[in-house]
Amino acid sequence: MANEAEIPGDVLVALSSLVVAGKSLEEMLRQACEVSITAVHGADEASVLLIESGRPTTYGATSDLPVAADERQYQAESGPCLDSATANEPVIVRDASTDGRWPSLVGMAEEGVRSSLSLPLPLQETSIGALNLYSRRIEAFDESSVPVAQRVAAVAAVAVANAMSYTRAIEAAEGMQRAMESRAVIEQAKGVIMGQVGCDANRAFELLVQQSQHENRKLRELAAELVENAARRAGPSSRGGGR
Repeated sequence: MANEAEIPGDVLVALSSLVVAGKSLEEMLRQACEVSITAVHGADEASVLLIESGRPTTYGATSDLPVAADERQYQAESGPCLDSATANEPVIVRDASTDGRWPSLVGMAEEGVRSSLSLPLPLQETSIGALNLYSRRIEAFDESSVPVAQRVAAVAAVAVANAMSYTRAIEAAEGMQRAMESRAVIEQAKGVIMGQVGCDANRAFELLVQQSQHENRKLRELAAELVENAARRAGPSSRGGGR
């Protein structure tokens, strides 16, 4: 049985390395799962369940076994990891072959899971998922396993929150870059129209918008096509002038 009261120093060091820099969410949660196996006595495999748009998704699985165990629960729409995530409470399964609380446990036992411990990932007093620890032997976990596992789950939850913030920041930066590129090509398209029609910049933009609406096309897409066509037309004449 597990009897650790505190996380060992080397595990704390490993947990402290769960930072965003250069790592994807999958990579961070894989590391969290690997740390949890080291930290919690009896754990053979681990995975993280995240609830995304109301649907469960597995991250960071240490092998195919936790993936299969999670999928059994998703298919049945019930199981210890789902209940832990939704009820925000630890769930211990001492023997999957005899515990009759969830039909999915039969399938989990068939996959090789004999016992499990699921911990909610706490974030601002709610749960965003669960850390799932699986063992190939019965009664690998009891109440003494929970405190250490909860500390790992808490760090994993912070990693998820950080990764989400990082992802949003990256998406915002990419969106800004796309906006700058769009602005540049639109300015070029305005120049093309000004040269063709002999109007000012404001009128050129109005004409570009009107054509975009008439053709039901994105403004940037239309602008890029105008610039490309203008460059194509200019190409042969400029080459001819050099002869």
